Amino acid sequence: MAVISNERHKRDLVLRLKRAEGQLRGIQAMIEQGAECERVTQQLSAVRRALDKVFFQVLACAIQA
Repeated sequence: MAVISNERHKRDLVLRLKRAEGQLRGIQAMIEQGAECERVTQQLSAVRRALDKVFFQVLACAIQA
């Protein structure tokens, strides 16, 4: 089973996930404050793209192993 052993790569992935977490918390606040659906969907799309990047980087690690 593959693991992410490169420390720099691991740090980059964790930072990306922390940014996505912050974005999700912001989206949650937007919804709670009654933000327009269009603004919420724009932010959801952005965080989805960020998570997709993390997913494909981890997938590449698994494939290379």
